[in-house]
Amino acid sequence: MKKETVWPMDQRIAEIASLIYPEMDRLPAPLQYEGEVKLWKENWRLVLTGNRSIDSCDYRVSAIFDSIRNRDWQLFVLQVGLWGGMIPGVMGKSFEKIYGVPFGQRPQEDRFETIQNTIGLAFDALQERRSLEGIWGTLRDELDWSAVMLSKCLHFLARGAAWNDPVPVPIDNAMVRNWLWPELKRIVRSRGLNWPWPAGIQGDSWESYNRYMTAIRTWAHVHGCSCMEVETALFSGWRQNSKHPPVFNSPRR
Repeated sequence: MKKETVWPMDQRIAEIASLIYPEMDRLPAPLQYEGEVKLWKENWRLVLTGNRSIDSCDYRVSAIFDSIRNRDWQLFVLQVGLWGGMIPGVMGKSFEKIYGVPFGQRPQEDRFETIQNTIGLAFDALQERRSLEGIWGTLRDELDWSAVMLSKCLHFLARGAAWNDPVPVPIDNAMVRNWLWPELKRIVRSRGLNWPWPAGIQGDSWESYNRYMTAIRTWAHVHGCSCMEVETALFSGWRQNSKHPPVFNSPRR
């Protein structure tokens, strides 16, 4: 019998999200960013060990899955970081958070080892359908990454481990924290509903990320689609017009 993943939702957010949800037909088609192929930069080579006789870095989604199949976790982290705009990041800050050294410097050997071992263990745990909260906690404890980087890596690792919905989807600052969530909070209050506390999604804790994922999972259920379809539609809407928040609908109670 297939082992099911244990992933409890935040019931307060689930209740709100079942009443207030984005209108999917007002959003663009849910197409995930495919990634790109770019010529190698010396700063990218610094985060890989060994000699790699290649002249370009492929961080398209298909190439990310190739790295997962090959268990090449150093290349996987670089690819996900480039795909998600985390490398180098603003002023190189996210690069430093990922690798423990300023952008342009080579990470310490023990950092390479920690990344390799921790990502490998997380992937194995995902294949065994262990608690996502526990996997998140291990990654946070060992790597001290931000929720943004963690969620992007978990998204691809879970898909590589053949997860069916719910699949963890990326969280970010621009679309999720600054565009989607404030508008959801405003709409909830404008319709005379209580905004639960705590309900924030700032910070890097599992609880914060799970609030966001609870909303995504609930909206996927409401619309009869996947978590990826909800997240990519919202992201496409933000990219199309970041000055206009998503349109929410509320069913009659």
